[in-house]
Amino acid sequence: DILISKDSNVGVSAILDKDYPNFMICGGIYKLPLDQWKYYVFAFLKSDFFLDQLMIQTSRGSTLKHAKTKFLDCKIPLPTQENSDQVIKLIEEIVKLLITLSIQVRTKFENISELISTELVDNQDSSTYQFSYPTISYIKNCSRIDTGLYVDEFRSIEHLLLNYSNGYYRISMDNISSGSTPRKRVRSFREKYPYLWITPSYISDYGTIQTNKRGDWRQN
Repeated sequence: DILISKDSNVGVSAILDKDYPNFMICGGIYKLPLDQWKYYVFAFLKSDFFLDQLMIQTSRGSTLKHAKTKFLDCKIPLPTQENSDQVIKLIEEIVKLLITLSIQVRTKFENISELISTELVDNQDSSTYQFSYPTISYIKNCSRIDTGLYVDEFRSIEHLLLNYSNGYYRISMDNISSGSTPRKRVRSFREKYPYLWITPSYISDYGTIQTNKRGDWRQN
């Protein structure tokens, strides 16, 4: 089934990799009842051509956007040449291949994560973890309040890493730069620029780098 969001993240779509009998669709998501050209339509739903059409038809709410079923009014481009059926079939096969690769990436990510977790848990030193709320001195040392450094999930993971019996590696603060956006900044895909620019938005939920840019930025 192809699912599409009609509220908030309007137009965001996904295709299910299998049946999920113990789940139900929430009110903000619509299931497209497609019997023909399912993968061709899914490719179209992922295009800017579709999203631009939908945004034009969607009224802006005070807090959330609501598209209702306006996506059903969007035009779908179809090939017009004599071998149009073959063109559609080729596009659908490419989409199926991409879906298969995505499933493999997710499966391998889950397997690798399980191996890493098992390795860390099975090779801890004698220190045991016990969550406690941070002290004033600990917060001062971290020098931040708007952060997740103090929650149980983060601190339990940090404990696993710091108490791993085979040691760990910490990136020196001398190699980390932070601050406001420079006044002069150039980013592109060209290798002539000296720095590799990667932000969290470039990294997928499965740890793969989706894209990266090179850049040159100065404070003047």
